[in-house]
Amino acid sequence: MAEEWQSIPSRRKTKASKGPASAHPSENVPKFLAEFKTKECPKKERHDWRQCECFHHQAKDRRRNPYKDPYLPEDEWNATGVEKAYHPVTFRTQLCESFAKGGKTCQYGSWCAFAHSAEQLREDASVQHERYTEQFADQLFPKVQRKTLQDYVGTAPPSAAPLSIRKVESVAPLLSRISGQQTQGLELKPYEVWLLQKSDKFWKGVCNCAVDKLCTVEICEDSGGACLEIRGAKAAEVVKTMDAKLRSVPKDVASIDKREYEERTLQKLEALIKQPDQKKLFVSQAEAHHVRIDTGPGHAQVCVVKSMGSVTQAKDVLDRIHSWLTYNGFATVVQCQSCLDPFFEKEGMRCPKGHFLCAPRERAEASSCLEDWLRTCRSNIAMDGKVCCPVCKDELDRRKLAQKCSQAVWTELHETLVDAQVSKQVQKLQHEFDERLQREVDKLMASYGNEDEQIRRQAATFASKARNEALSLACPNKECQQVYVDFEGCMALECGRCRQNFCGYCHKPTATSRGAHEHVRECEANLTENGSYYADERIIREAQRRYRIKRLKQFFQNNKFNQRLRNAVVIELNKDLDDLSIDPVIAIFGALGSAFAAAVVALSTGSVAVGTLGGVAVTCCVTGVATGDMLKRRNLLSTEPGLVLD
Repeated sequence: MAEEWQSIPSRRKTKASKGPASAHPSENVPKFLAEFKTKECPKKERHDWRQCECFHHQAKDRRRNPYKDPYLPEDEWNATGVEKAYHPVTFRTQLCESFAKGGKTCQYGSWCAFAHSAEQLREDASVQHERYTEQFADQLFPKVQRKTLQDYVGTAPPSAAPLSIRKVESVAPLLSRISGQQTQGLELKPYEVWLLQKSDKFWKGVCNCAVDKLCTVEICEDSGGACLEIRGAKAAEVVKTMDAKLRSVPKDVASIDKREYEERTLQKLEALIKQPDQKKLFVSQAEAHHVRIDTGPGHAQVCVVKSMGSVTQAKDVLDRIHSWLTYNGFATVVQCQSCLDPFFEKEGMRCPKGHFLCAPRERAEASSCLEDWLRTCRSNIAMDGKVCCPVCKDELDRRKLAQKCSQAVWTELHETLVDAQVSKQVQKLQHEFDERLQREVDKLMASYGNEDEQIRRQAATFASKARNEALSLACPNKECQQVYVDFEGCMALECGRCRQNFCGYCHKPTATSRGAHEHVRECEANLTENGSYYADERIIREAQRRYRIKRLKQFFQNNKFNQRLRNAVVIELNKDLDDLSIDPVIAIFGALGSAFAAAVVALSTGSVAVGTLGGVAVTCCVTGVATGDMLKRRNLLSTEPGLVLD
């Protein structure tokens, strides 16, 4: 029978290993950070290294005591991940991701490097960093780095001296000779000086570059700026090497990015970053100690020092700056088409095609290019009824214009636009009215051949009478009434038969020639611009046409014809009226002017206008767009050529 082996559990109890008791982080943080993971774990049984206060070789979680051997967490070459997390600068300055995302447990338990509640949070990392570097400044930034190369010679036996020291010893005779020394300078930009001061890693790299060539390096500052002063036999070579290092900063040292802007935008940004309270718009308090914003020719630049507490990228800060500038209207600078000065886009008005006129609110002058242009083009606006770009003639948005103009300018512009709209409405209404009148005239003319013979005989008689009384020009003296045809020059006339003096415009008789001349100057029918005695042929013909229209209207009012006879008389006079440039509509539809007059009133009140057209009721409903004062200014209710208003 084959023997079978069985695993029988041991009845002996394993003795618990006694490891070193570290302070708990909730009791004494400095003591905990001085001891945690600094001693090897004595426990032999397997256990979770993440919740053990000692280090384990396999887990590579060993760390140094940051109070005994000071170091900074941003030194990526000289600090492990555990040392960075459990460092006095960064320990429990942020919430644990497990709890921040709503979890209730953490794999590191109470030994976690991050806070599990708001009560466990320590002061901001920037405050801790300043406090730690001030406490251990001598160990972190030893002054020996600033010594000259001669200080290293003879400080230790050759066999025990470091390699860099032995290099110096081998060239000591060369350094002691004045002829072997060179001094070179490398000009530094403000952000480069700041970066060398903020980044210990960057400064060490610059120093090592000088030591490799047996030179010394120092930062020298004066009123003209700052520079690196390199001394040594190969100082020129060091300058070339350092120039390459400074102009292309390693990505693990700093993040540098720039973005182009117009000069006016950069001036605004520079004014903001000089004010600490305004700079907070772009950089938080935690980022302030390792972020620098500069402005240069045509660009803005951001430099961010890489450190344990810094995950910010220069591009992120630039994006914040650009977003703020864009939101507040400072990102885009355009040139005014009139004065050619640069302005922010919000300081003026752009047409749909991008043409810009300035209208800055804060400018000292009383007006702007936009307002000056609006004042000069009021006549065009009144004619077109719209405001157009002076360059491409595209119509501008009235709502934006109202925002960019002063109250006084906008009031004037609005009145002009309303007047233009009223004028267009009136012209449209008059055109429609005239077309309908003409259709009625054509209709009457066509039907005259079928008119009653008696009406036609009466019409011929009254037409002859109208020619003598209304259409013929005659002396106003009732005892004379001598007909005259043409004259020229002075409008103060004298009858060749009875020597009666009268006005050539209105035919008012006067007692003397002097009285006739005085009346001509003041006559309401005088069509000259300055009320002159003299008139050219065009004015004389127009004055006579108006006078004949007035007389013809009086003729029909005095005789009180019915509509059939009145129309027949006008048809008989058609050729005479045509020769005298008088529209027959005036005589046929003298009463129809009420329809157009009512429509004009409707324009000013927004009401319903009712009139008559050839015995047919006419109704016109117009939306009110103007006031009665505007209509009076435009003289819309005066007698127009081709229209008599009763």
